[in-house]
Amino acid sequence: MNQHILVLYQSLIDQETGQRGYSLSKNSAFLEPFYEGSSTFQQTSEKLKQDIIIFPQVSKSVNNLIVSGEVWNSEYGQEQINMGKSNHRIPNEILEKSKAAFDSIRHHYKEVTNEINQLKSKLEERSQNRVMMMLIIFCFGILLMLVLAVYYIIKHLTNLVQPIVELEQSVTSYSMKDFTVTVPKYHKDDELGRLITGIEHMRTALKEKFFTLESIAYKDGLTGINNRRTADYYLTKFIEKAPMENDLSIILIDIDHFKDFNDKYGHLEGDRALKHVATILQQHVKTFDVLARFGGEEFILILPKTKYTCALKVAERLRKAIEVESLDAYEIRTSLGVTTFEKGDTYTSLIRKADEALYQAKANGRNRVELNITNIEALSQD
Repeated sequence: MNQHILVLYQSLIDQETGQRGYSLSKNSAFLEPFYEGSSTFQQTSEKLKQDIIIFPQVSKSVNNLIVSGEVWNSEYGQEQINMGKSNHRIPNEILEKSKAAFDSIRHHYKEVTNEINQLKSKLEERSQNRVMMMLIIFCFGILLMLVLAVYYIIKHLTNLVQPIVELEQSVTSYSMKDFTVTVPKYHKDDELGRLITGIEHMRTALKEKFFTLESIAYKDGLTGINNRRTADYYLTKFIEKAPMENDLSIILIDIDHFKDFNDKYGHLEGDRALKHVATILQQHVKTFDVLARFGGEEFILILPKTKYTCALKVAERLRKAIEVESLDAYEIRTSLGVTTFEKGDTYTSLIRKADEALYQAKANGRNRVELNITNIEALSQD
């Protein structure tokens, strides 16, 4: 549009130059730019009328320019040329009005140019704002994508790292023989999922083997109660605490004539007798007491925080329970030796005292309870 305005204005300049040249010199060569300018003016005017449909903001000033050009051409430009062709002198009044009319054209041209430049500035500003907005939206989109990507990565790493941390804690528990801790839940069928599944299978197998080995190590294979190793462990611990806690007693229990029983009825029946006695003993001991098979047909009952007087009562109760609960037609009897911890006692001395009490029970006719204490008066004073 700006180009059309420039062409239109130049066509008017050409017309005015041709008209003035012809009026002064009567040289017809000056008529050529006038008529060419007139033709260009008409063509460009039509184009500008189409332009202002698109840019109505400058329609008024453009129309003013076109109209002022048409007025000058028809009322002054062409009129002065006709007067020159007739050799008539152009009145000063016509010359002044012609000059004023062309000054109006210059004014309207400047007005149109200013409005077009302002419109151009506004359009450029809008375009810049639009580009800036698009750039902001684009940058925001990139930032949003980065945030989402970082969130996805962090979430993915968290989902990946957390099971590994929990798995490490589980494996550490297994190394400490704690198989109650399960592996972390993980539902994906990938390398980590297969690793966790494999470790869970390993945990189950180790748990079974551990309890089997523990049973072998600490339980008597025949009777199912504690074995000699367990008894030794607890008795040693209790002896260490005895000087501070006092009152530690033990009972040794031996099946009377067990060798003769085995010889007469066979070892299988002897095993049944051992199980029978172990079952009765288990039924009559407290939770915090320690019952174990000490060897062969001999059992030991460790009674922490128990005075010898109470231990004697416990021993007598056990002897009677075994006596009255026969195994089928077999009558089983037991001898029991009781002792208690005294100052200076060790594991060896405590077991020796209980052994001596047991030997005394057998020497005194079996199926009885005997007590062996080095200094009973000191204990009585306590």
